[in-house]
Amino acid sequence: MKNRKLIKVVILMLGIMLLFIQSLSAQSIGISGVVTSENGEPLIGVSVLVKGTSNGVVTGTLGDYTLKNVPANGTLIFSYIGFATVEIPINSQQKINLVLKEDQLLLEELVVIGYGVQKKSHLTGSIAKVNTSGIEDVPVSRLDQALQGKVAGLNIQNTTSEAGVAPTIRVRGMGSISASSSPLIVVDGYPISGGLEMVNSSDVESIEILKDAASAAIYGSRAASGVILITTKSGSADKPNYNIRVSTGIKEIYKNVDRYNTQEYTDLRRSQKTAYDTYMASIGSSSKLNINNDLASYSVGEMFGFRDWQKLGLQSARISNIQANVSDGNDKVKYYISGNYDYDQGIMIYSEYNKLNLRAKIDANLSKYVQIGISMTPQYTKRQRPSNSSGGWYNNLIRTGDWMPVYHTKESIDFITAQRPTFTKRVGDYVMGADFSNLNYTLKDGTTIIKATPWNTSDNSPINIADKTTFIEENFSLNTNSYININILKGLTFRSSNGFYISYMNQDYFIKSDGLKPGELANGTYKNDLFLDFLSENTINYSKKIGKHDINLLAGYTANLTKHRTAAIAGTFGNDYVSTFNAATAITQTNASGSILTQTYKETLAMESYLARINYSYADKYLLSASWRADGSSKFGPNNRYGYFPSVSLGWRVYEEGFMKNITWIDRLKLRVSYGVTGNNNIANYAAYNTLSLVNYPLGTGTGTVAPGFINTNTTLGNRSLTWEQTNEVNAGIDFSLFDGRFNMAVDYYNSETKSLLLQQDIPSITGFLNYWNNIGKIRNSGIEVEVDTYNIRTKKFTWQTAFNISANKNKLLSLGGDQTFNLQLGERNEGYAAIVGQPAIQYYQFKVIGVYMTQAEALASGISGAAGGTLKVWDNGDKKLDQEDRMVVGSPFPDFTFGITNTFKYANFDLSFLIQGSQGGEIMNGDINYAETRRYVKAYNYANSWLADGVQGDGNTPINSGGINWMWTDYVLEDGSYAALREMTLGFTLQSKYAKKIGFKSLRAYISGQNLFFLTPKGFRLVNPEARTQPTSAYDSPLVDGYSRGGFPLQRTISFGINFSL
Repeated sequence: MKNRKLIKVVILMLGIMLLFIQSLSAQSIGISGVVTSENGEPLIGVSVLVKGTSNGVVTGTLGDYTLKNVPANGTLIFSYIGFATVEIPINSQQKINLVLKEDQLLLEELVVIGYGVQKKSHLTGSIAKVNTSGIEDVPVSRLDQALQGKVAGLNIQNTTSEAGVAPTIRVRGMGSISASSSPLIVVDGYPISGGLEMVNSSDVESIEILKDAASAAIYGSRAASGVILITTKSGSADKPNYNIRVSTGIKEIYKNVDRYNTQEYTDLRRSQKTAYDTYMASIGSSSKLNINNDLASYSVGEMFGFRDWQKLGLQSARISNIQANVSDGNDKVKYYISGNYDYDQGIMIYSEYNKLNLRAKIDANLSKYVQIGISMTPQYTKRQRPSNSSGGWYNNLIRTGDWMPVYHTKESIDFITAQRPTFTKRVGDYVMGADFSNLNYTLKDGTTIIKATPWNTSDNSPINIADKTTFIEENFSLNTNSYININILKGLTFRSSNGFYISYMNQDYFIKSDGLKPGELANGTYKNDLFLDFLSENTINYSKKIGKHDINLLAGYTANLTKHRTAAIAGTFGNDYVSTFNAATAITQTNASGSILTQTYKETLAMESYLARINYSYADKYLLSASWRADGSSKFGPNNRYGYFPSVSLGWRVYEEGFMKNITWIDRLKLRVSYGVTGNNNIANYAAYNTLSLVNYPLGTGTGTVAPGFINTNTTLGNRSLTWEQTNEVNAGIDFSLFDGRFNMAVDYYNSETKSLLLQQDIPSITGFLNYWNNIGKIRNSGIEVEVDTYNIRTKKFTWQTAFNISANKNKLLSLGGDQTFNLQLGERNEGYAAIVGQPAIQYYQFKVIGVYMTQAEALASGISGAAGGTLKVWDNGDKKLDQEDRMVVGSPFPDFTFGITNTFKYANFDLSFLIQGSQGGEIMNGDINYAETRRYVKAYNYANSWLADGVQGDGNTPINSGGINWMWTDYVLEDGSYAALREMTLGFTLQSKYAKKIGFKSLRAYISGQNLFFLTPKGFRLVNPEARTQPTSAYDSPLVDGYSRGGFPLQRTISFGINFSL
């Protein structure tokens, strides 16, 4: 009986204890803490989740977190990209701080290599990963502009500084002459021409640059000039995350051209006249310096006012950007959707660039065996400006005297018609310099000038041109790509990716009457362009680890079809108000230089490829990678369509060896060497075939009849033996990390040779043709690249990190084919560009200035035709005549080296970063100097100290403004292209998450950012933009013409304020 009672008491007490324990387990507590890395830095955005629940947060800017209603006996899961996930039992703790350790495997798997990923420590080629941190803060409207100075060997040059225009991009120099030297752009696995314009900076997950041929060879013929791989963000299996970024700013001219105003110029001319006339009188000469035209200019300004044409034609411009994205998902489906709008107003009046795009990515796990996904990126851009030649317009802007009015007033009309009754312009019409020609003037000081013409350019005023000309380019594009992954067996995966890219562009260029020149009829050109690209890529991948052997195999087949169609029409119109071509008074077939304006064109290109790759490592120390690709292109004849592009690379992870274990200050050390072959077929289509031109055949006798027909085009002969350019490259590199990751360095040396260059070769005219495409010539690029990352200070509250890169590339022409060793191309002003075997592929070939003829006697004694006192004196070979034999190499457009250095500071909630970027060496051909108005008005050309007479010699170095040899044929026009720039600077503040949450945000950051804040150029630099280059036109269209700058837009300093937040 007692036992039964005892049992009941025990059961009762056990029940009470269980109830007490249950109540304890149900007890909820609050937990807070800080998550840091091994070096003490707070980790922002770490996911802190109560296991088995949806209760979770992310850490704030100081690595801090706070959780409420947490079971006292629960478990916290800490996870962060690149770090090992950690689970910690709570055990009623209310304060849990944690140090997360990096997961090296996860970090290294983020490196994209083309058709896959690879551990960073196992890379054997030269692949640079761009640090994209803060890239979205840079105040630019294009992603490519934000990459400048970030990577050794990647050269990005904003040659126009015009809103929305793509910069020139080169990886390791000029790898071809006639074929393209631009790198292949691959966005999420799809090669897209101009793909960098389609990616928003906030959408970027990673950017990799494949620089050596071994890394790029997997892309075959399209990768001869390197590959830029961009991976965009995808959805995540987490709560919905909404991110919004808004920025707005202003662009201003960094430096205007420093010109004489009319008062200064008139004073200068009066001073010159006094000096000249005094000297002439001293030698008994009655000669006097005539400055009546200059005084007439000043008189017009006295009557109708002066103005600064640069202030009238250039403006402070606005730049703004709005980006928003949302991501969400679960174990089955993930999505990422983003939108972007860019507005970039040009500094040139009436110019602007607009961009609107969307991006959507969906990834789904249908089962553990099948995954599918699709992405779409529609985009619309619009670029507008006056004139179709911004360089010519700006050049005109700096040549126009400030005495000339913009519009005619009643006073100006009365002044002119009083002397020229037939003058027909009315009040409000635009003024031209010629309106005031051959008139009488009286200055306010009483000076009278008879029949003078104010000194000025004969072109229309730049405001007239800006108002009466309109160039609009609109582009609609869509890129869609889908994939399916099938996990066939363990380690064996099949992937099929299929997509298309479509782009429709139209250009509308309209010029009102008298728009560019007086008497010009209203005219216009309309052009549309349709581009369709279809791509199917199918690969199978097998990975297997057997003991110390780690093997990855890839094989694939790709097919690519491209269709391109364009149509253009040009004509003249009867008035300025109707510009549709059904109302044109005449259709213009060709322009004055013979270029076809009205035409239709269409082409179809096809390419198929086979590819394979093996990545192998033994004992995680010895690395091997080999690839092979075969490309077949319809551009070549039927017997030469396929090119074959193999590669092999080796790596040795020295720090994994036993003899390195006791060297504790070396964290990593790896040696790399590679050899690869890539190709290039990026020339005009149908070069392998004879093409036809339209011709009229007269038939019958007498007047007969005319029948339309075709004839072989009599310029370029087809070459059915034409085949690929081929680039062979050797790369050797070393990577190492020291002092617990505080000092990291990568050094690469490369030597690449491109042979079988695709060049047009002249042939005897007796053949009926002028030239034909042929595989001749060879070019070499070699250089060294260094990248250094250092963690200078790392404490809990303060960090300072530096990234430095420098690269030097040497270019050499090895062959032009056959016995030819020299090729001379003449540019817009007959300036010379030489390609000489054994020297850089492009060099300036000019007459070398050795001084100024100080007297007329010295000039006459030279025997050189046209030589006169004060003109440039150039070297000649002694035969007393100037010809091509007297030209010589005087410079090159290629820099000696380029560099970039970024410093990033973080203290508490503040961050500060700045980039200094620059280029050393290389010359610029100054085309502005061709114009007499520029040489006189712009102070940099030192007209105040120019030679005037034997006894008025100026500084002895500045020639007379006109006469003698054309300055454009001499090295007097060369500028040192070196510069250093404070390219970017950003100061930001991030609100602590606990405060951000109180006002409804997950995170909140504000920042101010600047671009092109400071430029340093060499002493005596006469241009306003060391990056500006004039792109070749039909007047001087040759791949061997480079480095020429005429009318280059000034640099623009941009200051932008932005805010970004997540919900």
